[in-house]
Amino acid sequence: MKKSIAFETPVKPGDLKTNHAWRHTTRGGRIVVHKRSEYRSAQAAVRRAARKAADGWQLEGSLHVHITTFAERVHRKGAAAGLAFIDVDACVKGLLDALEHSKVIESDAQV
Repeated sequence: MKKSIAFETPVKPGDLKTNHAWRHTTRGGRIVVHKRSEYRSAQAAVRRAARKAADGWQLEGSLHVHITTFAERVHRKGAAAGLAFIDVDACVKGLLDALEHSKVIESDAQV
């Protein structure tokens, strides 16, 4: 049983933001949901890297995830001045979804 994996991807954190992944439109009175191309590309890159690192294994049980990312922008004013301008929880959700869709983990509830 594989206990851990490590991988890197050149994905921009903002491309994994789930709150920007959907565009809602109506056609014929119904809502149609689309994933943005940046989100789809970022998800695919994470899935490929995770599958390669896992080498066919699925991680089981409780898991710890360590994520290192680099923000391109920083807050200019207020209490957050100088801190990274990033919606961490939205990015993490996109990353965990990619790990789940890649079958490297069974569920993001393991984290």
